[in-house]
Amino acid sequence: MPNPPTESLAVVIPAYKPDYLAAALDSLAAQTDRGFRVYIGDDASPHDLAAVVQPFADRLDLRLHRFEENIGRRDLVAQWNRTIRLSDETWVWLFSDDDVADPGCVAAWRAALGGSNQAEVMRFQTRIIGADGREERRNEPHPEFESAADFILARLRRQRRSYACEVLFTRRAFDRVGGLISFPLAWCSDDASWAALAGPAGLRTLAGPLVSWRYGGGNLSVPDPASRAAKREALLRYVEWLLNEDHPALAATPAQRAAIRAALPSWFWHQLHVADALVRPSDLRRLAAQLGQPCGLRHLLGHNLRRLAQRIKAQVRP
Repeated sequence: MPNPPTESLAVVIPAYKPDYLAAALDSLAAQTDRGFRVYIGDDASPHDLAAVVQPFADRLDLRLHRFEENIGRRDLVAQWNRTIRLSDETWVWLFSDDDVADPGCVAAWRAALGGSNQAEVMRFQTRIIGADGREERRNEPHPEFESAADFILARLRRQRRSYACEVLFTRRAFDRVGGLISFPLAWCSDDASWAALAGPAGLRTLAGPLVSWRYGGGNLSVPDPASRAAKREALLRYVEWLLNEDHPALAATPAQRAAIRAALPSWFWHQLHVADALVRPSDLRRLAAQLGQPCGLRHLLGHNLRRLAQRIKAQVRP
């Protein structure tokens, strides 16, 4: 079946850091299928991103827009959304300024168009690379097809990793949802957004080429004392979003909703550990109100004591 001629692709890069931007653009310029346009939204960066982008002007169909106001530091998802809205193509690939794609990624997406599955969210398999660009690990593979609720469950159970740079979605879904979902520091925003965008059609995984996610490139997954409170707040908002019975984003069955509810306490405490964040009694009451069950004062005390002990140990380590 020939590919629908109306399908077009915008590769959207909300940019701030110059460190790996050239590597990201180089990986796009190396695509075997160059039928796409790249939109770069400069978030009022103090760096000269134009100097990094300009050498690629004859290798890529580029649009660089510099925003006068830096909003990423207070609302990262707002920066994602406004950069996406620079484009008008029917599909969006939300890329990043420090990750890279295998040369066949766009070709794999195009080959999947017009198939029997009409999913509005597609994704690549992924690997993790270090600051030097070397592969550190291949991530657990996504299934070929997955419902939004099963995707959320796999993430809550820590069975698989997922990154923003691996996902493509239709503009129709983006407009329907009203943009990507915002939580502080975009913590959990990608998971919520992919589930909402996917809706009842679920997520389709593209076979073959991988996207490389760079750990250590100044991303928010690296522990940072300044972000602890914001990440804790994001976790609570995500729980509230997941358990909101008024929205149909997950298209979940009663059994899936029960499984999500059951998986949340363990996930919550693990994410607090990842964020190196303490928890307050008010946070615990807020969580318990959503889950409809007590969350345990012993969990709070034990978690906080372990976190404080680790911080003290880190400070006195020679």
